[in-house]
Amino acid sequence: MKKCKITIIALVTLFTTTLFAQETEEKTNGEQPKHEVSLDVLDLIALKKFEISYNYLLNESESIGAQISFFPDNEDFWGSEGYQENFSLGFNYRHYFSKKYAQGFYVEGFTKYSSGKSYLQTNNDYEASDFKKYHALDIGFGLGYKYVSKRNFYIDANINIRRSILSSIPTEKTDYYLPNATSNIGLTIGKQF
Repeated sequence: MKKCKITIIALVTLFTTTLFAQETEEKTNGEQPKHEVSLDVLDLIALKKFEISYNYLLNESESIGAQISFFPDNEDFWGSEGYQENFSLGFNYRHYFSKKYAQGFYVEGFTKYSSGKSYLQTNNDYEASDFKKYHALDIGFGLGYKYVSKRNFYIDANINIRRSILSSIPTEKTDYYLPNATSNIGLTIGKQF
């Protein structure tokens, strides 16, 4: 747990240094920002899950990106869900429909690798001491809306759904639970530079 806290503190420091080390003035030569860094504040507050994202803006209507998340064991979560995703790494492609540069309504497709623990279910409860580690590969689709301020700070609200295509937990009837499909709502804040 101590290593996890140190890792989270280091990543938050890196994120805030990157966020605030960039110029906050608008571009004067018409050059548009190409990079975005963001933090999912909804997951951080609600679940104590740390997720940081990076996106590269290909042009005014397309971007590619990656996100990494760490989710320390949280009994409130796995006690009701039956599994715990401890680490994930994902890649996405977004297409924006607004006339403004890389903002407004968008759709995204993504793939995500995750690992964690699947807990044994007994009598409608999950056993903390009896779990199997899992690895999974998912694909998904999402919708969102991003608002960018004049100083290139932004807020992004999104919803997505993903389905597992490969998993180390068997899909046949088992007492260890791992969902085939999940949905997620996110609220991220970030900076374009």
